[in-house]
Amino acid sequence: MSLLRGAIRMLTQREWEEGYFNGHWWGSGGPASSGVAVTQETAMRMSAVYGCVRLLSDSVAGLPLQKFVKEDGERRQIAMDAWLKKPNREYTRFRFWQETMTGLLLDGNSFARLIRTSSGGVVAAWPLWPPSVIVDRDDEGMRRYRMAGEYYTDWDILHIHGLTLPGHLRGLSPVGDYVAKNAVGLGIAAEEYAAGLFANGAMPGGWIEAPSVKSEEEAKRLKQRWKEQQANAHEPAVLSGDAKWHTEAFQPEATQLVESRGFQVEEICRIYGVPPHMVASVERSTSWGTGIEQQGIQWVTYSLRPWLERIEQTLEFLLLPSRDAEVFCRFNAEGLLRGDLKSRLEAYEVGIRASMYTPNRCLAKEDEPPYEGGDVHYSQMNHYAVEKGRPDLSSQQQPTKPA
Repeated sequence: MSLLRGAIRMLTQREWEEGYFNGHWWGSGGPASSGVAVTQETAMRMSAVYGCVRLLSDSVAGLPLQKFVKEDGERRQIAMDAWLKKPNREYTRFRFWQETMTGLLLDGNSFARLIRTSSGGVVAAWPLWPPSVIVDRDDEGMRRYRMAGEYYTDWDILHIHGLTLPGHLRGLSPVGDYVAKNAVGLGIAAEEYAAGLFANGAMPGGWIEAPSVKSEEEAKRLKQRWKEQQANAHEPAVLSGDAKWHTEAFQPEATQLVESRGFQVEEICRIYGVPPHMVASVERSTSWGTGIEQQGIQWVTYSLRPWLERIEQTLEFLLLPSRDAEVFCRFNAEGLLRGDLKSRLEAYEVGIRASMYTPNRCLAKEDEPPYEGGDVHYSQMNHYAVEKGRPDLSSQQQPTKPA
């Protein structure tokens, strides 16, 4: 323990107050190289960031969460803990997981304040704004959380990590210093520049050449007269005397404004693992398969599954135990993997013939009512173990096939 205490650098009070996280000053929200201040709030001003965060958080929040117990090699579903159905008196289950994912996608961390009974069971959970929570270790090397001058332990706080550097206590913010701060800042700067440009009628700045103007007062009057004429950018301007307006023609291709904005969308999608076509960026064809089914499988496997497993494995420490059996929870993503009706029916047919499914179980997957006798497993009679020889089928009773 003494070695652990010596290896952990304790934070000073000044670092606490200024938000010193994992060796970098994230709490200050310093500007990116483009000069734009990038924080969790300002990052959401970029449409690509908002689209990726909304898509991932809504997808996870909409999945049903199920609890299972595994005894003697058999897994069965059991009732979910009440607080996971209704996290607190104000939040729905959808809102709770949506805010949890938003924290993970913007800060790389999600925190929730756990309310427990006198016996230790969790009865409610309240999401916390991640930048307001500071994580370090106490003198014994145990992790602790500081909020508004108060300290809490793992018993009080549910902490879900995103991608984390080895040995660090907080996950990396996808829009923070270590990852995509400059990419997001460049995207915001490009949007602001384009908005300001088109607000001026897509006319760039320039200068007025007037050799006859000799005094500062005359220059101010000429400038004011020009501004008044430019109040309506669609009306032609008239300059008197020898005054001339100089500007360069606006060429979006030359400044690569349009291309840079499209590239920034691709950059943000790459960071979040979201295919661009799912946030309405269809400039390029997708390599995620040609059918909706294949794209859905790729989406769940490579984009959603890592986030789901982070949450599932963290929740296992909070689930009410069932004797000595293994208790765990899983998000049911099966609905996102469903193909077209023909493909599903063919899969059900194969499953029934292989004795994997009963007809009623297949009907339940399609939200159809069961029928009497549909809970029987069927098997083709011409399949037998070669080592045991051909079976005698004359004395075996054939199961009644469903109508």
